[in-house]
Amino acid sequence: MMILQNPAALLLIALLVPALFLLLRASLIRFASKSERAAYHKSKVWARNLLFISRTIIIVLLIIALANPSVTKPVMTKGNPSLTIFADNSKSFELFDKSAADNVKKQVEGAMPVNIRQIAQANYSAIGDALLTYMQGNDNILLVTDGNNNYGRDLGDMIIFAQVLNSTINALKLSPVNSDAAIKITGPAVTTTDAENIFTVEVDIVGGLPAFDLKVWLDDKVVMTETITKPETFRFSRQLGTGYHQMMAEISVHDYFSENNVYYKAIKVEPKPGVLLVTKQYSPLQRIFQENYDLAVEAGLPPDLSRYSAVVLNNIPASDLNPDLLSDYVADGNGLVVFGGKDSFDKDNYRSNTYKYFESMLPVQVGIGEKDEKKKVNVVLVIDKSGSTGRAFEGSGGDSVEAVEKALALGIIDDLKSDDNLGVVAFDVKSYIVSGLSGIKDKESRLKKDVSQLNFGGGTQIFVGLREARKMLKDAPGSKNVILLSDGNSGAAFEDDSDEARRFAAEGIKLFAVGIGQGTNTEKMQQLATLGKGIYLEPSKIDRIRLMLGPSGEQDQTYKLELLNNYHFITRQMSIDAGLNGFNQVVPKSSANMLVATTSANPAAVVWRFGL
Repeated sequence: MMILQNPAALLLIALLVPALFLLLRASLIRFASKSERAAYHKSKVWARNLLFISRTIIIVLLIIALANPSVTKPVMTKGNPSLTIFADNSKSFELFDKSAADNVKKQVEGAMPVNIRQIAQANYSAIGDALLTYMQGNDNILLVTDGNNNYGRDLGDMIIFAQVLNSTINALKLSPVNSDAAIKITGPAVTTTDAENIFTVEVDIVGGLPAFDLKVWLDDKVVMTETITKPETFRFSRQLGTGYHQMMAEISVHDYFSENNVYYKAIKVEPKPGVLLVTKQYSPLQRIFQENYDLAVEAGLPPDLSRYSAVVLNNIPASDLNPDLLSDYVADGNGLVVFGGKDSFDKDNYRSNTYKYFESMLPVQVGIGEKDEKKKVNVVLVIDKSGSTGRAFEGSGGDSVEAVEKALALGIIDDLKSDDNLGVVAFDVKSYIVSGLSGIKDKESRLKKDVSQLNFGGGTQIFVGLREARKMLKDAPGSKNVILLSDGNSGAAFEDDSDEARRFAAEGIKLFAVGIGQGTNTEKMQQLATLGKGIYLEPSKIDRIRLMLGPSGEQDQTYKLELLNNYHFITRQMSIDAGLNGFNQVVPKSSANMLVATTSANPAAVVWRFGL
């Protein structure tokens, strides 16, 4: 295949060939009459044409030479292949044929050098650590393991890192030679008196086993009995009294490991925390709080708040409050919840200089955003183009993460307003600027084409993509937002990624993290979003970003509520199908976290960690 090192030189053809043509047509001889001139030119036509063709060929060849052509030719050379077998030596691998690695070695060693490394010992299966330690680059590795990586580095991260080193990793498909079942209980370890607690009992089975019985005890009382024929998961709820409780699950089965047939779980139940509700009229809040807390109701704020874990103010005017008392109370780590109404926020004097100190404790500023303060919205889309995005996406009919990621990116471009500024950064172990920060209006079609044509592959270093986005937003006037599309499986240390997210918060940049793919490291993506003062979203909820970036300008008559953050501890696993009859006019502060808003982006629930 021919490659031109200096293709711009070809432009000279368009300049020199027309110039040659004009030069050959010009007449440098004077004639007495026009008839003599015509006769002369007629006799020389063939000579001029021949001269033009020959000189054109010479000029084109010279210019092609200036373009510095080179030819690449693939050459296949026989290498020196070798194979390293990583043999799982953990206790859990006893369910499989432990001679499998030796058998593979006997079959392969005649064709190439084969070396066996023993990995994992006893109950510790640090497969990811072993890969990191022994991968040399440009090598071939065969994993003979059950894949139970229960210690050390994430196995998926190391597989991606292998791509960077050009190490090829394969795994041997194994069938169990022994059968085993295991039982596990998940649920709260600490809870409060009479709270509704959800517990999950999981039964896993390897190999074939006849039907067996499952029993679950709570404080010596049987609360569940089931017959198990396949792997299953059961859920049940219980209210518990104050003190310590013990839960035990047992399966009655003759299998290979007896030690995982019984599971114990201890639960500490603490008294309901004391909560003070300050309200001047009856509120449905009383019934809601009484179910979960040791509730006291007062019409005003008492001088001593030490027995309460949280204070709830329901439509209380600022003149009835003691800002100094509340500030000391919250700074000690206690909670303050402020509900609005006709006597609070913009309907009262929260914004006046007299009560400004109280407003400084709140995660919102009272009033409406200035009309002439309409900020330019700046968004940088950061797209993970690493090799892990080639995996299938759960629930997408077999589409790759790459396809889903591109579709989401194109959807975000469509959702932004035409006067918003957008930049796009792609990353693997390096960052690539797909488009600088500028208005969408003039580049939308080109930008969509560039995103659609991104090539995915390589390792993952999330912080390099975030760093490039931060540089792009550094001097941008207006709001600064970054939308990260990634599975969160970074080969970098978490400290590198988290430090970059902290810089976002320090520089007023909000980080919206969108998890892509069934292998998403959800916990890490949530942590990055929290550090970046933004939220974590599933792909199906990405339209909520539009609300977080600012109101659309449409009048919302129904005040329907939209849940923006499903991963904050207040709204975790919550769904909302409700609306408001009215709301107070407030604006979230830059370091606050808006959890719920109306569909036209009016804040309904906003939180922050004042004093912490």
